[in-house]
Amino acid sequence: MKFIYTLLIAFTTCTLYAQSKGVIPAVEYNQVAYTLDDHIFRAEYNLAIQRLNLGSNDMLLITPRLEAVDGSAAHNFSSVLISGSKRHKILKRSESLSGKSIDIPVFVRKKNTSAVIPLQFSAPAQPWMREAKLVFVEELTGCADCGLLTNIREFVLPVQTPYIPEYTLTYLAPEAEEVKARSKGYAAKFSYQVGKYDILPNFANNAQVVRELTELIDEVKADKNLTITGAEVTGYASPDGASASNNRLSESRAKAFANFLTTRYAISANQLTVSWKGEDWEGLKSAIVATSWSEKEAVLNTIASVQDEDAREAALKRLNNGTTYKTLLADYFPQLRRNELNLNFVVKSFDIEEAKAIIRTNPQYLSLNEMYLVANSYPKESAEFKEVFDIASRLYPQDEVAQLNAATADIEAGSLDRAISILEKQNTPEAWNNLAVAYAKKENKEKATELFEKAINTGHNAAKQNLEELNKTR
Repeated sequence: MKFIYTLLIAFTTCTLYAQSKGVIPAVEYNQVAYTLDDHIFRAEYNLAIQRLNLGSNDMLLITPRLEAVDGSAAHNFSSVLISGSKRHKILKRSESLSGKSIDIPVFVRKKNTSAVIPLQFSAPAQPWMREAKLVFVEELTGCADCGLLTNIREFVLPVQTPYIPEYTLTYLAPEAEEVKARSKGYAAKFSYQVGKYDILPNFANNAQVVRELTELIDEVKADKNLTITGAEVTGYASPDGASASNNRLSESRAKAFANFLTTRYAISANQLTVSWKGEDWEGLKSAIVATSWSEKEAVLNTIASVQDEDAREAALKRLNNGTTYKTLLADYFPQLRRNELNLNFVVKSFDIEEAKAIIRTNPQYLSLNEMYLVANSYPKESAEFKEVFDIASRLYPQDEVAQLNAATADIEAGSLDRAISILEKQNTPEAWNNLAVAYAKKENKEKATELFEKAINTGHNAAKQNLEELNKTR
């Protein structure tokens, strides 16, 4: 962290002790600036000595020292010497005779002149320096009627507090949907008499299928927010038997189901689209892939290698002396014999208050734009703000705007790793900016700088401001 303070104020003198009754004429200590960051302490002072009435034979030694306010630690800096003109000649003569030079700066005080002595000193940063004071020890020698005279001048430095950057995160408003088209699906797995396609509501498990179907259709019809626009019916058959026969059977059962919907639920025939797929080999593959069945690979290899459907069934019958096929008949084929219904409808538009209620019960009826408006009706630091974006991301897992906004809300909430995992998959200036903020909060300044600069190159203003904030922490 970096802490920069520039103080242009006059400091008062604090005389802590003196070893003689003399008084040292005032030296004015004017602080120009000091800096404390993670690595180094630096200070710069101007010493105004125009009021220093120093005798020609006198000299004043000034030693700066940085001390912890509680006295627990200290660091001494190099001294500086201010000399009268005669004393300066004596010092030079002593250097010449001894062959040893004075290893501290020496300034000559001349009467009737003004002078400023610049002092700059630094030290490796330590935690205690955040609450510290600068002490200047003044030692005067050489006067005719006094011994050593010592003064201490101390200045308490401002308490150090880390600079807290204010980063700007970018949310994107999703485009509004002109028409909110939605659908609900149901796989109607009716039981049929052998070789038949008529739907018998009271045959086998059909009563349960009818109840579930009725609940679905009644729910949509009863909701005043929804308007049914159509329905899609698709018939499927299992692979047992001749493929041509199964294709005709899936057609007949699909048409019978469409007629059932029309007569029982008053869905107009004009709203129905009917299709059939015959034998559902893709459904069979998906069901087997999801298992740990020991015959899994043999079945999948047979399906992939034999193109003709009837020949494929025959090949399956030969596996494991027919045992494999019996398992397919009992455990896999029944679920493939079905009619799928997709009930299509449009959803009305909601104002914010309506949307706040709907998002708790049927969030799928809201557009991303409506969710965005709901989220922004709450304070950004609230749980509700983040929750709405989480709901949007779950409902629209493939939508980049929904994912970006959810990840950005994660950053606001401090879930940085989760946000990073989402944003690293995106390639937009908004994602780069927000990802950089996440890295900055994790104190990865190098990565954050790289991403901010990448976004800045596209003209992203928030990234430019964020980089300036990041640099203030260095």
